Parts: sequence; structure tokens; C-alpha cells
Amino acid sequence: EGLLSQMAKKRFHFFKNVPGGELGTGLFIMNFILLVTHLLLGIFYYTCHSQVMIIANLFSILFYLVGVLYRKKQRFAFWGYAIYAEILAHVVLASVSLGWECGFQLWLIALVSGQFFTHIGDHKLTQYEYANAITISISVISFAFYLLLYILDITGVTEPVQANLSYPVVITAHIINSLMVFVSLLIYTLLFLKSMSKNEKTLSRMARHDSLTGLYNRYAMTPIAEKAFDNAVTYGKNFSIGIADIDFFKQINDTYGHDAGDVALKAISDLLLRTVTGLGDGYVCRWGGEEFLIVLPTDEHCMRSYMEEFRHKVAVMGLTYEKQRIDMTISVGFGTYEEGKTLQSLLREADENLYYVKEHGRNAVRP
Repeated sequence: EGLLSQMAKKRFHFFKNVPGGELGTGLFIMNFILLVTHLLLGIFYYTCHSQVMIIANLFSILFYLVGVLYRKKQRFAFWGYAIYAEILAHVVLASVSLGWECGFQLWLIALVSGQFFTHIGDHKLTQYEYANAITISISVISFAFYLLLYILDITGVTEPVQANLSYPVVITAHIINSLMVFVSLLIYTLLFLKSMSKNEKTLSRMARHDSLTGLYNRYAMTPIAEKAFDNAVTYGKNFSIGIADIDFFKQINDTYGHDAGDVALKAISDLLLRTVTGLGDGYVCRWGGEEFLIVLPTDEHCMRSYMEEFRHKVAVMGLTYEKQRIDMTISVGFGTYEEGKTLQSLLREADENLYYVKEHGRNAVRP
């Protein structure tokens, strides 16, 4: 991984208690950087005796002090727009007063990347479309002002109010602006990578886990089962695979409602996960509907014992939903690896054993 990616994964401990997630953190850092920038610029304006910019800068410092203390999440977008307006006004005023060479126009470049954090956390399509429109608008406006200030400078239409600044003073201003813009872009790049890393992890988990139970889904479990089976064949280890199905699950939904069915699925999945993880290198997933797939590195005798223990726990635990007790049972069919068998044949064997249990009274384990 690159250096930026590694840095992005580290927590920003100084900002970790900022409310509002990435959006709050982004705006807080924006306010903090701009506050420090204006404190430095205040010294610069004082040394070059620019009364107009001293007064304007005092308002900017007060503005960003309020921004650092700002905590109303529902107003983050409004505050972000207020920041863009302040930067734009300050850039134009400073450029007209002190000249293009001082580098204030560089902040117009930072505007384009900084405004991204006004919209972090928007997940609805309409919000994305709105955010894109705002992004394009701010980018166009920033470029228009950048181009306007440049044209005014090279054509000499307007002369800086204080055109007599010495070369060292101009260079100092340019260095301050360049440095703080660079720091802003660097921090926002790190925050962007951090946000992307978090989103990738979230999407990866959503793709691999069942949203209701939190267990692996069928998509994730298939390669896991294949790898476990291949290891068992290669190294001569035990391997068993089972399918568990909640008995009369449709009746639970029809009698108590689908919310009760969801609660039942969650309760049984939690119990099954505790049972399997307590045995070591086992895996469990929601195979589909009310079915669960169990993979354990064990022989037939132990597999039957573990599944019987799980079946008994389900039968005695019961479930309370809206002050009503719901009794549940579960049926399990499984297959154990023997030479010549494939993973697909074991799955068929487990499914056939489950079907047999369902046809002969349920609430049992086979073989």
C-alpha cells in the first residue's frame, strides 16, 4: 500500500471526538486550518500596514472561531457554504488590495476539494445528484473568479491598493498561502482515503453478510466451504457439512407476523453462531430463507453430537415476542467426507437427510 493509504487508515486522534462523522470532522478541520491561516495572515497584514485587510481578517478570525465551536449537525451544509462565501470574499479583497503575486487565489483551488466534505454521508440518489450539482457549481464559480483575477492582473485594469509591497513581503504572503493550501489539500486527501477505506469495508461486509442475522451469506460461504473441503481432502482432515432448517417457519410468520419471524431467525442464528464458534474452526451462514449451512472439521459422530446439542437448545429456549411465547424446533441433515465424495455430493447428502427428517416428524438430526 502507498504511504497516503497507510496514513489514511490511522485515526485522527485530535479530531476523534468531533460530532457528525466524516462530515463533522471535515468541516472542523477546514475551520481549524483556516483559523490558523488567518492568525498568520493577521501578522502579515499588520506588517504591511493594510488596514482594510486587518479589519477584514478580524472578522474572518471571529468567523472561524465560531466554526471551530460549531456542533449542530443539521446545519453542517449551511456552514460549509458560509465558509466558501467567506473564502471567496477574502480572496477577492486580498487580491485586489495586495496583488496576484501574494497567492491568495490559490485558495480557490482548495475550495474545489474542500467542498466535498459538505456532502459526505449523503447516501440517497437525490442527495448525490444535489451534491454533484453543488460540486460543479462551486468549481465553475471558483474557476471564474480565478480567471477574472488573473485577467485583471495581467491587463493592469486594476492596480493593487498597496502596490508598493517589497519583494520579501510578497514572497512571505505567497509562501503562507501556498503552504496552508497544500496542507489543506493533503489533509483532505487523507480524509478522502480514510472515508473510501471505511466505505469499502462497509460494502464488503454488506456483500458477504446477511443483513438480518449478520451471518455469512451464500455468496461468501461458497468459497469458504470449498477451501475447507479442499484442505480436508489434501491433508486428510475430517470434514462435515450440514443444513439446518427451522420447522414450521411459515406458521410463525402467518401466526405472529413477519417481524416475529425475523426475531426467530436472529435468535436461532445467534445460538448457532455461538455453538459453532465455540467448537473452533467452524463456519455458519444463512443459506437461504430459514436454512443455515454449517461447516465443521469433524467426523460423523462428533457432528451428530454437536447438532443434537444445538437442536436441543433450540427446542428448550423458546422465544418471547410481544408477550407471547413462541416454541421452535429445528431439523438438521448433514454429510461427512469419505474418500470419493465431492463437496457437491456432500451438500446433496445433507439436503436429502434434511428432507428425510422433514418427512418423518421433524425436530431431529440425520444421519
